[in-house]
Amino acid sequence: MIKFKSFLIKILTLISNLNFDPFFFKKKKILVYDTETSQYYKNFFDKKKIFFHSNRIYSPISNVNFFVLTWSIINFFFYKNLHLSQIYSIFVIAKVKPKIIITFTDYDFFILNLKKFYPKIKIIIFQHQQRSNKILKKKNFKNKFIVDHVCVFGKNLKSYYSQFLNTSFKITGSIKNNFYKSNKKFNRKKKELLLISSFRPHINYFKEKVSNFQIQSLKNIYLFCQINKIKLSILPWAPIEENHKKYYVKEQEYYKKIFQGDNYKMLKKNHFIDSYNISSKFDYFVSHNSTLGYELLSRNYRVAIIRKEINYTSKNKNNLPVIDSLTSYRPKGYIWTDSCEKRETFRVLNNIIGISKTRNKHFINKYVNPIMMHDFQCENNFKFLKSIGFKVKKNVYSK
Repeated sequence: MIKFKSFLIKILTLISNLNFDPFFFKKKKILVYDTETSQYYKNFFDKKKIFFHSNRIYSPISNVNFFVLTWSIINFFFYKNLHLSQIYSIFVIAKVKPKIIITFTDYDFFILNLKKFYPKIKIIIFQHQQRSNKILKKKNFKNKFIVDHVCVFGKNLKSYYSQFLNTSFKITGSIKNNFYKSNKKFNRKKKELLLISSFRPHINYFKEKVSNFQIQSLKNIYLFCQINKIKLSILPWAPIEENHKKYYVKEQEYYKKIFQGDNYKMLKKNHFIDSYNISSKFDYFVSHNSTLGYELLSRNYRVAIIRKEINYTSKNKNNLPVIDSLTSYRPKGYIWTDSCEKRETFRVLNNIIGISKTRNKHFINKYVNPIMMHDFQCENNFKFLKSIGFKVKKNVYSK
């Protein structure tokens, strides 16, 4: 019954997404693949010159052409091992005829294989979030995919993508993060800590054993703030916009059950991108290895990282772990830990409050930049970005 209901919702969503414009597709030089991730980068492009492709045909924000979808359904049995949405994407590309395909969906392996269908089109992939080997353990790659360029957060991520891609790398940092300034002023008297929420609605945190680490960590963070009379605020994962409001309510209930008190503030954001402007108002943060946490670290904010990690070393030199987080360097450091215990939680939180400017600068250069480089206003990569259709300008996001 649950599966049928889910299927019915998908079909109804797809029907509501349909457009019946026979002239919907126009030839464009650049196609940006996946409106789900590219919605955060639309300000960087001249929308008149770019075609934004909605490949997730069942997503509420997608715009799906009826005629191409119908043709995809007719050809469904001629494309073995492909989903309908992937076949639809193949025909959309044929209609638009782009010379360049850009995507921020770096974890979709069908996108990585587009050269198989369109070998002459230049494929450029931007890293969108932190990555780890956990994703790759589920895959068995016989051959590497060919991609023209991959733009990564930092030099360490080259070793991750090199495991399955034959490509040319550009170290760009996080494009969104690059348009926010570094933090130069700290108010140590202002006792506030912002918790970057790692809540996700599809996880049942109170039934899955793997969630015990995070729950215990959160309880110790709350206790630290209570003892030290520090104001604790939570930056939620879910925005309060229409499509995610139910998840925000669920997230509220999650923290209410863990903290069992009201000595914290649950913030609100209208859209996902609002996290950048909200976080810029704080100095001190704690994160369970979120991408935003590393973006803030790269901009000189004080962030404690608490992340569960198991295997740090390997005797097989060809299978060394990717240094994608601070706990990948070693289990414990000055502002990070792989433990959820009270003593360790208190240690890293005290350290971010007391760290000196000199030590913090050294720390960023040595440990953070290889994972997340901050290239303010994309100065180091301006020419490259402009050559592939970016309309890079000042103050795209920052206020």
